[in-house]
Amino acid sequence: MYKEYHISQTTKLLMNGNVVVENTVSQRWAVSYTPESHILIEVLEFPKQEEDASIFQLLSIINMPACKVMFDFDNDDNLVVCNKAEIKREWEKCKKEVRDTFGTDDSIENFLTLTGDGYAYFDNEMKSSLLYYTLWTWFGGGKSFNIIPPSSLFMGRKVDVEVTRISKELLSNDAFELVQRGEGNVKDRNVEDEYNREVFPLTNSDAFNYQYHIETTYHCRDRKLTFFDSAQTVVHEQASEGYSYITNIAFISEEGEV
Repeated sequence: MYKEYHISQTTKLLMNGNVVVENTVSQRWAVSYTPESHILIEVLEFPKQEEDASIFQLLSIINMPACKVMFDFDNDDNLVVCNKAEIKREWEKCKKEVRDTFGTDDSIENFLTLTGDGYAYFDNEMKSSLLYYTLWTWFGGGKSFNIIPPSSLFMGRKVDVEVTRISKELLSNDAFELVQRGEGNVKDRNVEDEYNREVFPLTNSDAFNYQYHIETTYHCRDRKLTFFDSAQTVVHEQASEGYSYITNIAFISEEGEV
């Protein structure tokens, strides 16, 4: 059982109703079941990077441990990464290649430490990534679950999000539509002070009013619901009416869209 997906991620930063920053990246994944019935993600094509050549080379190296990720769920429906040892071995190889290529100054070592922490606790990485979330919640996680993605408006802060599966409906084209929604709060009370100090003067006097909304919709023609045909996650994070960030992630099966 096997499915290939084209994935696009579009982000927009809005100030006073105007888009001030917009970016789109795309990549390709293959998703399959292993003989042990785990779910395997294989990256066929990493996101295209527009940075200079040296940054592209660095990112190409440090992304390698995530080329293959195998996951499943325990008896309590919690996400479990099944190939942690393999990811760790690949990361050790990548660290050596980075040091051999770029040296060992403080900026490189700090970057390696930060990236290494993500690989060491890759279960948490998958729970905090909206990209991975869009995929793994199709396969399990329970009727409701928590994710902790990073805030797109307040650097270094996390958002505590409770997601609930809302509906499952058979559409007129004989495809199933499954919907899940969630709300979240940023995990730092100091963000209001930061907003008032740094952002409020740039808005049309819009008072702090933090909101975080996420909605994911799946379409699937397969009655067994083995793999979805398409998925879309839309996240709207706002600090006020005049300052917000929109993330749109779309998975489309390369066999076609429902």
